Amino acid sequence: MSNGKETKKFCEALAEKFPKFSRVQMCMIRNPEYGIQLAPEAVSVLRDKGVLPKVEVPAQSVKQAYKRKKPNRFTVRLSDSQTVRFLQAKDASGCATVQEYLEKLIMEEASAYSDDSLLEMSGGDQINLWDADLTGSDPGQ
Repeated sequence: MSNGKETKKFCEALAEKFPKFSRVQMCMIRNPEYGIQLAPEAVSVLRDKGVLPKVEVPAQSVKQAYKRKKPNRFTVRLSDSQTVRFLQAKDASGCATVQEYLEKLIMEEASAYSDDSLLEMSGGDQINLWDADLTGSDPGQ
């Protein structure tokens, strides 16, 4: 729609359904700074009248269920000093990624409890890994 004839065709095609549509709105639609788009209804009117080419829109596919091998996510917020300590401990452990290191920590902590003691833990119990000795030495020494 670069010249006046095309703009006129555009406006005439929309006049029946949208009588207040004018060249001013057309200019706004063409200028991306305004952020204005034609309503889907107007686009279909233009396609029906042959002003815009008819395009077959594929049916929207049904969104697949979110399938991950590890679907559970945990988020933590750390201070700068905690982050530095954590990353130093990760590097010292030889783990390449934070994911790998956290899985290692979780499995080590979980193996410290027998199956029976894990069942007895109440929902309010928390394990503070920041106070734990990450060097692997016995905390009782």
